[in-house]
Amino acid sequence: MRMIPKYRIDEIMKIYNVFYDKNKNNVDLKDRKIKLKTIIKNYYNWLTDDEYNYIYNLIKTREIDLIIADKKLVIEREYKNDIIKLFGKIDSNNSESIDLIEFKNIFSLIELEKDVETIFKDADTNRDNRLTIEEFIIFIAKNNDIFKKLDIVVQNKFELKLKNDKRTILFNNFPGSPLKINWRPSLSNLNNLNDIKKNMY
Repeated sequence: MRMIPKYRIDEIMKIYNVFYDKNKNNVDLKDRKIKLKTIIKNYYNWLTDDEYNYIYNLIKTREIDLIIADKKLVIEREYKNDIIKLFGKIDSNNSESIDLIEFKNIFSLIELEKDVETIFKDADTNRDNRLTIEEFIIFIAKNNDIFKKLDIVVQNKFELKLKNDKRTILFNNFPGSPLKINWRPSLSNLNNLNDIKKNMY
């Protein structure tokens, strides 16, 4: 492969900056690579595949970092309250972080390509065996599949807790919310004792 002069690489980087601004919503790296190649080849039709791959490797880290940064902002804007609530629900010792057991509890309701322990280690960037909310948000931003399922993760977590609440099991046919502090059902609203036992075990 011939050496590409620095001034030419600088020119290509400027083209990339324009490309990124126009394609920031496209998080498919393979598709982005193909589109970027088409654009660059229009400017420099002499560029070989090997030369383009060399240039793309210079861009790739920046590509990933920029996409992650954008997705992180989306997550923080759209899911911040849910993430804080989720942490509050599972952080039993108020440490403002979650450990591996708590992490497994979060993702027990969705399918993952890797085992949970490997995923946890990847997410734990400072290797202290705990995840802060910041680490968790970055982890979600890096994993597009999990990013898409975040709503499901959050909702299932809360629904599971509500379903297993003993007051819900005991009074689930009573009108209104069984979780209100001053809520008092009448005896006529209680479920059959056998149904209660069956739901609790």
